[in-house]
Amino acid sequence: MPSLLEWCLFIDQTLFYATTLMLIGLCAGRALDGGESPRKSLHLAMIIIVLAAFSTRLVLLNASFGGALSGAFNSDTFNWVWAIYSAQTYLIAAGLLAAALSLRVASRVTAAIAALFLSASFAMAGHTRALDEPGAWPWIAALHVLVAGFWLAAPIRLWPGKNTSQKTLRRRTELFSRFAILLIPLLFIAGVALAIHISGGASQLLRTQYGALLIAKLSAACLVLLVGAFNKLAVGKKLREPAPSGRAALKAALAIDAVLFTAIVAIIAWVTTIAGPGDH
Repeated sequence: MPSLLEWCLFIDQTLFYATTLMLIGLCAGRALDGGESPRKSLHLAMIIIVLAAFSTRLVLLNASFGGALSGAFNSDTFNWVWAIYSAQTYLIAAGLLAAALSLRVASRVTAAIAALFLSASFAMAGHTRALDEPGAWPWIAALHVLVAGFWLAAPIRLWPGKNTSQKTLRRRTELFSRFAILLIPLLFIAGVALAIHISGGASQLLRTQYGALLIAKLSAACLVLLVGAFNKLAVGKKLREPAPSGRAALKAALAIDAVLFTAIVAIIAWVTTIAGPGDH
């Protein structure tokens, strides 16, 4: 049974992953298609939540070094936490600054920099960084995060608002599909390779709790892929018609995506806080 500290880490990690991936996706989407940004208030809220969640994460990690929540602000153990997470902290700070700047100057370049810095921060910590010989695996993880963020932000970027025209909806979905066809295979290849390598081999995926959770994550991602195929083949066709059924179908598909993405993020948070590679 997880302790109170582990539950706190899990909840905060889920919030951190969800908002960071969403912010990466919003920035990456803007950099790729140059379309209009979602509401600035939403973009700003993501920046604030990522900053708060990551700051809380450092405090909770400090508590985990001391073994209890009472040690959250112990300056002695924080030296160890900072030695491990300082590089990630700097990259996240740079990414958040670039994301905030992109709201001001509305530039594809600043949006791309924000997405790249935030994704690169995941190469600085985590299971790949803890490998005996990390090699290129942390950067494969960063690429995985970048593409995952682009995919996970789809429900926000593609959601049909009241004032969104049918033409705009078609343009958004077609652009997203065009990039997704190129990027999603990278996501799956990197994800499977990372899962096998971190768990210690394909056979271990079937023998450990960690492997079972990674398989559950992959299964949920496959379901999202099926929803995406439905979007491209059926919803895209409906959006070419004047009837409102296309908008309703798109909303339903994106809502299913959002639920599956939430499950995926929760699984990732669980395996990085409670169930590690060595758990059976």
